[in-house]
Amino acid sequence: MPRQLKPANRHVPSCRSWRAKQRPPKADAPRIEAELDAISVLLDAPRVRVRSDGSKEILGGQIGGLPVYRSSLNLFAGAGISADELWPTNSAPGPHASTGRNLTGTNVTLGLWENDGAVMTNHAEFGSRAWQVDHSATNPIPTDGHATAVAGTMAAGGFYQFDYGGQPTRLMRGVASEARINAYDLERFTQELPEAAAGTVTGQPLRLANHSWGYGGGWTRETIQVLQGGQTNTIPNAWIWRGHLSLAEEWKFGFYFGDPGDGTGCTNVDFFLAQDAPRHLMVYAAGNDRLFGPGSATTYYYSTGQGQYDWAGVTNPPAGSRDWRNGDGDTGGYDTVLAPGTAKKVLTVGAVRDVYRVVSNQVLLGYASNAVVTLAPFSACGPTDDGRIKPEIVAVGQSNSTIRTFGILTPANNATNGYYLAQAGTSFAAPGVLGGLGLAMQRRAQLFPNLDPNLDAWRGSTWRGLAIHTADDVDGAGPDYQMGYGLFNAASAVAQVEEDQQDGRGTHIKEFQVGVGQTVSYEVNLTNGVPLRATLTWSDPAGVGQTLIQVDVATPRLVNNLDLRVERVGATNVYYPWILNPDLTNKTEAARSAAATTGVDSRNNVEQVFIANPTTG
Repeated sequence: MPRQLKPANRHVPSCRSWRAKQRPPKADAPRIEAELDAISVLLDAPRVRVRSDGSKEILGGQIGGLPVYRSSLNLFAGAGISADELWPTNSAPGPHASTGRNLTGTNVTLGLWENDGAVMTNHAEFGSRAWQVDHSATNPIPTDGHATAVAGTMAAGGFYQFDYGGQPTRLMRGVASEARINAYDLERFTQELPEAAAGTVTGQPLRLANHSWGYGGGWTRETIQVLQGGQTNTIPNAWIWRGHLSLAEEWKFGFYFGDPGDGTGCTNVDFFLAQDAPRHLMVYAAGNDRLFGPGSATTYYYSTGQGQYDWAGVTNPPAGSRDWRNGDGDTGGYDTVLAPGTAKKVLTVGAVRDVYRVVSNQVLLGYASNAVVTLAPFSACGPTDDGRIKPEIVAVGQSNSTIRTFGILTPANNATNGYYLAQAGTSFAAPGVLGGLGLAMQRRAQLFPNLDPNLDAWRGSTWRGLAIHTADDVDGAGPDYQMGYGLFNAASAVAQVEEDQQDGRGTHIKEFQVGVGQTVSYEVNLTNGVPLRATLTWSDPAGVGQTLIQVDVATPRLVNNLDLRVERVGATNVYYPWILNPDLTNKTEAARSAAATTGVDSRNNVEQVFIANPTTG
């Protein structure tokens, strides 16, 4: 990669008056449980809905008088984000790619919160490195395949060998194969998250955590029981509409919502990260709903409460019925990201298929200029309802049949250590990114062994900026609403950390504060023809959350509108950051898929300036 500037982070403390007015209600377990019980009774909504595949939809509260439910959303994954280049030599599948750094996540702790249950901590892939923190004799949590698979993508040890190309290969190696895992379920989210970030239970503050769950919307399919003609009938693989019956578009896609009752709203998350845990990063899966739906007039069902379903139908959906006629999302599958992945301070990750290139008739995994990078067809896309860029980056979340016939191999919830699942989804792209950031964290600790683990720990917005800044721009110059700023590259992230150490800590990766009306400037010497990339991310306070059932509320959620510029000293040249057209009025695919341009960005709390061919000076 060409030499690049590293992320400059601006952290803007909010004023006391904002905190007094906007702070979400204090979350405590007894109050939340009482409120959710009351909502369940009032709206005839079960606290937990178990789907026919065994996964769960859990009541998170209500918005506008309707219940809202949250649900859950490997070696090839590691190679696709260039993490294998950081592993010890002879770590399959690409020992030729090893850079000799021997990074495995040693002495790094990664967190995860899951919707459906606990990680199978005694699986051979984890050894003694996985801990279900909230599991106890008085609070038993059943193990779950999704949680175990997510943990495996992050940190499976590569115990079991599979046949790959006629050779026994440890395909199940996680991205950070020796990292510790602190796992939680979501039941006590508002209590556990602050404790984890502060280290009050585990002893060390948790800096990085994965969240492969979100508030479900649009279409889903499952086997249900329906009362018809006085008898209960089983409807296999039924289409179920989770949106509002009076709306032909799912209002929960792309929205920025307030506290639904259990403390998991976008405002809750953004407030927590900005005010209470500025040195913690939450990585969210974007969701898997893009263009999912019946595609034509069909029989479908909707929930009437307490596990009951009723029939509904559309014989001739009008052209404006985007989600019924074309599947979830606007035309082209845009506007399908699930909350809380729409929050401003989280890093939201979409999914691509296996990344590979062919060199001398040999298939090599990982990114290069000639690599094949294809968006997974299900991967949710932006923009958010207020036009922000989500997802910010992508990672491998689906197999590519060109190079393998199996999916992403993950350890599963099973009594035998040899049982594995082949899965796909943004749920497995996000933990790959988290594992890669864990490797960068390990490398930073090696390079700066005398840093104070609390005072010198990077802020969450710095980690977010590092991931965005070092991503490979794979789909035209600049960001887009499908792949964000590009494919996450763990090796490039580590290289930027190393360069910051080589030239002096803080030379390339800067953290600072700026007040209202203030300007912070840095001089950079450029080399003729060497590209310059400058990325600014900041810790923006929580915006005003949506509390009513409305489609595509375009109210801006950005509170502190910072601007990044690159100016040539002694000249009039001014370079502006990338911007996109969210086309919030007409929602056309043509506008949203158009190439990025440059200009003033008043929507996002990340801005990036790129100069492809500067002159010396």
